[in-house]
Amino acid sequence: MSNWAFDGDVLSSLKKLEGAIRTLASKPVIAVTETLTSETWLKERVYQQLFEIAALPSTATLTVEHGLSNFKLVEIKGMAESAGTYLPIPYSDTAAVGSQIEIFIDGTNINIVTGSDRSAYTAEILLRYTKGR
Repeated sequence: MSNWAFDGDVLSSLKKLEGAIRTLASKPVIAVTETLTSETWLKERVYQQLFEIAALPSTATLTVEHGLSNFKLVEIKGMAESAGTYLPIPYSDTAAVGSQIEIFIDGTNINIVTGSDRSAYTAEILLRYTKGR
């Protein structure tokens, strides 16, 4: 078994890296890098970006900046999950209208509105869009 010895600079760098990872892990939303798909929409190339949401709100609106500009939205897909129960986003329940999950996108944000407590649910939102319109 080898004995490892780190000088102060390496140890300090490792501690900074650990802090950065903990900060990133505590963020409520992680935006995965934009990717170009092989598809087109009205002769325009289609891009997509996935947003991972750590917790949906409890009877409130969650607003997440999407960081897109000069885009035309093609598709919104979403899924929420809690303890093996999956709900599509948007979600409607004709028996319990207050349990719905609404989603809408504006020029700056992804907006998710819950009609009941959905804080135990994580979610993934996929935006597909074209650029330059």
